[in-house]
Amino acid sequence: MKMNIDQKVKNAIVELVDNLKLSEIKLENHLINDLGFDSLNLVEFSMRLEDIFKIEINMEDFNLKELTVRSITESVRKLIAQR
Repeated sequence: MKMNIDQKVKNAIVELVDNLKLSEIKLENHLINDLGFDSLNLVEFSMRLEDIFKIEINMEDFNLKELTVRSITESVRKLIAQR
């Protein structure tokens, strides 16, 4: 299950960022600083994660300073467990 969540989060990132390959995404990557996300990307990304995982995301669920792929996957896991 863990790999499945990681993979789905990475796939959602690739769909939003032009010219980014799945193999280039590391768990340590920061969405804004490393992957080039802007505020619109963050909104689209959270909506996409809600659709994929059938969860409800509030931006307060994410620590914007620690907005790494790893922190996102951990937050998604917690939200899934709370369903």
